[in-house]
Amino acid sequence: MLDLIKTFFETSKERIKNPLIGTFIISWIAINWRPIAVFLFSEHTIENRIEHIISSYSSYWSLVLYPSFLAIAYVIILPYFMLLIDELTKFSTLARKRNALNNVLSEYDGKLQIAKLESELENIKAGRRDVSDLNDEIERLRNQLDERENSIDDLSRKLENRENSHAEFRSHVFDIANKGYSEKELKEFAFEKEYEWFKKDSLFRDFLDNGTSIVRSNSFPPDVDDGTIQAYIDYDLVNRIAKGNNIAYVFSSKGRQLWDRVIEDNADLD
Repeated sequence: MLDLIKTFFETSKERIKNPLIGTFIISWIAINWRPIAVFLFSEHTIENRIEHIISSYSSYWSLVLYPSFLAIAYVIILPYFMLLIDELTKFSTLARKRNALNNVLSEYDGKLQIAKLESELENIKAGRRDVSDLNDEIERLRNQLDERENSIDDLSRKLENRENSHAEFRSHVFDIANKGYSEKELKEFAFEKEYEWFKKDSLFRDFLDNGTSIVRSNSFPPDVDDGTIQAYIDYDLVNRIAKGNNIAYVFSSKGRQLWDRVIEDNADLD
């Protein structure tokens, strides 16, 4: 018995899923809602309800024909009607889609143009940065060149002054030699003149500090530039000596004499 009931419900369920049957049931309920309401909610007895429904709502049209027409129209006629609507609105639908596509393409074109302009702007900025860096490098090299030219001019002036001093010194020596002084007196006189001229030279200003470093470590102090070191060598105050990978500086005979005299003068002052 249970299997029979189960089979009945399963069969009914499958039939209800059929579009025509399902639509017929819905149409029948929609058309015959009044007898259904009377049957379910009337306060009369069940016999009176049934008699009232049979007498008032048992029309063949409402029970069979109208629901059948609605079901057939919904299942068969409505799809063709919808197809007709689609055909009638196809042009407008395509036009709307085309407009939407054009709007999207226009938006992307605008974004593409903006991206291109931004890229060009970045390239221009990068080019300007490169030009600015190049100008800075040119300015730095120009400053270095000016500094070297100034250093060369300064060394040239110093060399010219020393040459003038040496020429004056030789002139004095020749004058003294003609007066009949001894060789020892000439050397002493020459050294005194050399020392006097050296004290007037710009190298004398730091000679005590530089000489102390040379005597102690055979090197110049770290803050002495290459131009000053070369001036000491040109003036024959020091000699440059290579010791392996290192460079040492020692007093020349002239530099030693001047150094001893400076030490002597400073000792007298103390």
